[in-house]
Amino acid sequence: MRVRQTKRQVDRRARDGFAMPAVLFTMVVMSVLAVAAIQMSRDQHSSSQAVRRSAEAFYAAETGLNAVQAEMYDTTSTLDSLTAALSSGGSLDLGDETLPSGATYHAEVMRLDDASEQPLYMITVEAEDASQMGGTREVSLLMTGLRGSGTYVLGGCCKAAATIRGEVELELNQFIDGTDVNPPFWSAPTCEGYTLEDKPALLVDDTDLIGIGGSAFFRSGATTTNGTPSWAAPAVIEDNTIADSTFDDFGGMSWQEVKAQATKTLGNPADPNA
Repeated sequence: MRVRQTKRQVDRRARDGFAMPAVLFTMVVMSVLAVAAIQMSRDQHSSSQAVRRSAEAFYAAETGLNAVQAEMYDTTSTLDSLTAALSSGGSLDLGDETLPSGATYHAEVMRLDDASEQPLYMITVEAEDASQMGGTREVSLLMTGLRGSGTYVLGGCCKAAATIRGEVELELNQFIDGTDVNPPFWSAPTCEGYTLEDKPALLVDDTDLIGIGGSAFFRSGATTTNGTPSWAAPAVIEDNTIADSTFDDFGGMSWQEVKAQATKTLGNPADPNA
């Protein structure tokens, strides 16, 4: 006996079992997408954690740098005496410190000058975040003219608050003040041994080149002046010996000597003024 099959029956039989592979394929694609989404989420979380740890380490290093700098400025501190006694090329290892957040930092001070010039120190601080999972940052600061360092002291570099060759223009509420005052909130022992000494507000090669407007003024101690042409000393002092060479002193070194210390050259090496 022969069984005749219709076209519809043959088509239906050809499609039998198609739904299951389609479902499986869809599930595989969705699984791949889910795994990729989870991995991206983990990567973003790791990235944000790395940024947070790096930021925490950076601020810990900044905190350590400020702490060391403040102690070096304090004439009553042991660190002030130790840095003043350092020989050229000598260094001080200040060890590890832990902040309340749990982050830690390690500080070192090195003297860079040859002991015959103005003292020059490099403070280097390396910090690690509280988790100690790779968040590290290092900051450095170059300092000069520290307390207890020979004849060089803070503020000892300058004859006036401003030394200018050429035109001087002050407008509105601008002013230049050479009055010496203790920094606000500094304790008396911190400033002990440093007598207040007012300096001229302005040293200029030609007072005829001074322009002033509004309520601007020059001041030094009890002397304030904002009138022309009678500039009152020591608020304003004319010094016609001021020349280009006046501004070519960088801690006992000339500009060319400072440039010679550089290990990298920017600009055109053939240009001596580059």
